Amino acid sequence: MAQQAALVRTPRYYVETYSLGPGQKREVGPLMAYGVALSSINPLWGLGFVSVSLDNGPFIPISLLPIRQPFQYVTIYNMHPNTSFTVTLVYTLDSEAEIYGQFNYVYAQFNQELTITDTFSATNGGTSMVFYNKGPYYIGTRSIVLVNITGTVSSTNSGYIAQVQVELFNSDALGNTYSDWGLGFIGQQISSTWFAGPSSLLVSLDGSLLQPYVILNFGLSSYAQASLNITIVAR
Repeated sequence: MAQQAALVRTPRYYVETYSLGPGQKREVGPLMAYGVALSSINPLWGLGFVSVSLDNGPFIPISLLPIRQPFQYVTIYNMHPNTSFTVTLVYTLDSEAEIYGQFNYVYAQFNQELTITDTFSATNGGTSMVFYNKGPYYIGTRSIVLVNITGTVSSTNSGYIAQVQVELFNSDALGNTYSDWGLGFIGQQISSTWFAGPSSLLVSLDGSLLQPYVILNFGLSSYAQASLNITIVAR
């Protein structure tokens, strides 16, 4: 969880936390503020999906905060299609109040090492392979990215052995997919000692090959049922 500034409400500053669902816009105001800064965002990779607008102006990425200018209304927009984020903003209520610089601990924490955790569950009830995307995730610019997939794969039909194929795609904030890398596959556990393929995946990728946004794609074989844990570590 992202750390948060040790600030309290004072006559010069006001701190407020907002929970934003997928695709949600939230307008706050009227205020009499002279600037706004980012105190925290959770999870951290929301830096790539949350935008702000002052007084109905254009939306800008929240990573560009702080902004020092008078305003009355702020609109916070979560652009992600399926993930919620919690955002804490600091408003300056005095024209002489100091505001955090852009290179505060939120950005330092994001750039040092980012860990993304998520889950994936799906069932293929037919004989044709089906594919599901998970993401997009914002990882920024990295040197190395580790992807770890663990969990269980089983078959809902005793006549079929289940497997899940995993790929990683370069993407963008809208979830479009571009170049991809096959990460491998996870197999069904047949007995206490035998799996129809690896029981988990751990793959290291050169960060210079990746865009700031990535998507994981899961391909389920006939009658496959999967319940998987996702961990992405970006350094």
